[in-house]
Amino acid sequence: EKAAAPGLYWGLGKGPAANERRAVEVGLEMPRAANAALSVETKALGEVEGRLESMNIRGDRSVFHIYPAVGPDKVECFFPADKLEDARNALTHRIRVRGELTYPAQSGFPRSVKVGSIERLPDDDALPSLMSLRGIAPDLTGGLSSEEFVRGLRNAE
Repeated sequence: EKAAAPGLYWGLGKGPAANERRAVEVGLEMPRAANAALSVETKALGEVEGRLESMNIRGDRSVFHIYPAVGPDKVECFFPADKLEDARNALTHRIRVRGELTYPAQSGFPRSVKVGSIERLPDDDALPSLMSLRGIAPDLTGGLSSEEFVRGLRNAE
């Protein structure tokens, strides 16, 4: 049987379906309608981070690709002409792109972004190392041992 959507199959026939609250008549078109409803892509304002590694400039259809550390292999970013210089300056660097994100059906990761802004992020070697953070907040525990401090945090939940 061919899956129409998770848990739904084209082989379903007509008949009643029920739960503890009510019964409904299931028609032959129900799997097809459910599949159509679940296959709609969604759009939302948001941001995505990744390394800008490729760019294609074509008039009003300029695009670059960023490669996130987590999630999809790449995200296609469509940008207007007034963002060209920002995109060029960010090439080969980690960036944060804000704008209208398009998500494929049933996906938690965006496929593309209509770019509103581009923010170049610090290079990895410019970020603090774990060792450089040692001793940064010597009075964080208020005189408690680390064990007592963590126990207090856990008990506060």
